[in-house]
Amino acid sequence: MEFRYSTKLDPSTYDTEGLCDGIDLRKHNFTFLEDRGAIRAQADWTKYVSAVADYRGTLGPEYSFISVIIPECLPDRLEIVAYANEFGVLYDDVIEFLDQEQNDELKQTLLEGAQSSVITTNNSQTMQVGKRKIVSQILLEMLAIDRDCAINLMKTWAKFLELGSSRQQDKTFRTLEEYLPYRMHDVGEMVSHGLLLFALGLKIEENEIGKCHELTRFAFYAMILQNDLYSWEKEYAEAERHEHLHLMNALGILMREHNTDLQGAQQICRELIKKYVAEYMQVIENVKHDGSISVDLCKYVEALQYSISGNLLWSKHCPRYHLEVSFNEAQLEWMHNGVPDTVLSPVASSASSDKPSPTWSLHSESSRSDTPPFEEFPVTLEDLKLNLELPMCTQIIEAPYQYISSLPSKGIRDKFIDALSYWFKVPPDVVEQIKAITNRSHQASLLLDDFQDSSPLRRGNPAAHTIFGAPQTINSAGYCVVKAIAEIITLGNVQIVIDKVLNIYKGQALDLHWTFNGTCPTPAEYLQMIDCKTGAQFELIAQLMLANATISSEANFSPLATSLGRYFQIADDYKNLVSADYTKQKGFCEDLDEGKYSLPLIHLLRSQPENLQISNILSMRRSEGKMMYEHKLLVLKHMKEAKSLEYTHSILVNLHAHIGQQIHKLEEALGETNTELRLLWELLRV
Repeated sequence: MEFRYSTKLDPSTYDTEGLCDGIDLRKHNFTFLEDRGAIRAQADWTKYVSAVADYRGTLGPEYSFISVIIPECLPDRLEIVAYANEFGVLYDDVIEFLDQEQNDELKQTLLEGAQSSVITTNNSQTMQVGKRKIVSQILLEMLAIDRDCAINLMKTWAKFLELGSSRQQDKTFRTLEEYLPYRMHDVGEMVSHGLLLFALGLKIEENEIGKCHELTRFAFYAMILQNDLYSWEKEYAEAERHEHLHLMNALGILMREHNTDLQGAQQICRELIKKYVAEYMQVIENVKHDGSISVDLCKYVEALQYSISGNLLWSKHCPRYHLEVSFNEAQLEWMHNGVPDTVLSPVASSASSDKPSPTWSLHSESSRSDTPPFEEFPVTLEDLKLNLELPMCTQIIEAPYQYISSLPSKGIRDKFIDALSYWFKVPPDVVEQIKAITNRSHQASLLLDDFQDSSPLRRGNPAAHTIFGAPQTINSAGYCVVKAIAEIITLGNVQIVIDKVLNIYKGQALDLHWTFNGTCPTPAEYLQMIDCKTGAQFELIAQLMLANATISSEANFSPLATSLGRYFQIADDYKNLVSADYTKQKGFCEDLDEGKYSLPLIHLLRSQPENLQISNILSMRRSEGKMMYEHKLLVLKHMKEAKSLEYTHSILVNLHAHIGQQIHKLEEALGETNTELRLLWELLRV
């Protein structure tokens, strides 16, 4: 195993009591990042949930939890891993005070994050919103680093809560053989497994999950017994304080099972720990010579040995289990005054001599790089040349794009990409690249749309051109389109994107032409415009995913992409006129303000070609640049009389069913049911 971020500690400086023989103790070189994460979590819990009296979490003066159980945690993940772990401990400490409804809602929060990458914080009635806010923060930071691992962690955490909600907290175990598999759900499969994978940047495929849990069973058994051995006094005192008659700890079970006292149970526990450690070391040796096991699973099995030694030393010396132990001065300073916005990592003087000492800085979200004072500006010609690439120009030109990208979004295109990836097995890094390209080109089109349509709002916020001005917004949109094409060139799919982007512009041209000239298209012409403008975006995604698939497929995805584009656009037409949410997001019947010929309006005009009220209202809109509120109400009245809204809804129902049939055909052709695509299909239903 390669060691890049940790240092092997001198065995003469610690005592393992023979409970992890054959395993080195390693410590992360950047423990200060764990301190930041854990203390941030404590502060956020106090701020958003409640203060917790006498709380002693996972940090330690010498051995902090994550730094010794995951010593090779990727540095950019250490802070958020510690934050998430600390939240889990805080939640576990107060779980006995939560009712079942609150536990279920947190489970739904995590599942929501895993499924849609978005956690809403305004629909909670039973659970404190603060917990959802913290979970949102965890998901947000993790998604920015590694989406797949983050979602996997959310799913395993939700599963842990689901199993935990059905656990009998007062269950009595007759033997340790019954207890260990039950307890393994607490510290093994459900939480630690996902956290370790994220921390190490590893992925265990679904077909190896069972194998993984079987291989690592002895490691988790050893850690369970280590924790129970050293947490007994704390847990016993808490049980007495809360008048609990039942204490779930291996020592209590061993005392009953072997009819012995506490000292006898402790000795049996120590012998069992040694036994499980020895058995796990044999597992590691076997795995090294097993060619059927994936590389990531091998790495995971090998890395877990250091969790055993780290967990032991942490359990022996942590303030959480030992009241006489305090935190170190730096930790106490941050706990009292808060973590600083910016921390420069010290030179890793403790790092092993055969590795370079990393020196880099970490900035929190709230930190900002200050403009240097005038006297620090470069004065030599060489300095000026070097600073020609300062990011200021990029920040300015991308400002409208960054603004619109920051607004809330349904993320339909990302969900479509993820669904197709299930079939095509596109490499994760390429998937992320395609998402970035798709989102960049889509947001660029929205920048242009809002300006061309004179839309004042986008997703309930001021449209970009009302903030940055039309010239800068147009410039930013053009820049983003060219940049997206440049990014696609690296994938080797230039012709695909050029054809589709040209179609998008052609579709927009038709839409603008009809609006400017007051020309009502036929339904067939309208569908042609959608196929160019909206359908081409889904077609582009499908083509890019197919071109980068690691499996070959003859299945035709064009009909699905076209149907999705039609459904997406017609549903937008419909909701623009009837949805209260759309009114909040874009204003009341905004399509009528813009003069767009949406499907309901086309149906009305073709149903009532002699309706002078409608034709004159539309003429007044063109001359005034917008439609009066009362005029919109009158148009809606005529639409209801002509059953234009009913007609549009029936089109959507039929189209939605047609999409379902297309998905089924693709599933049959590819031999796999695509749950993610079916979920997306359901989410689109109007």
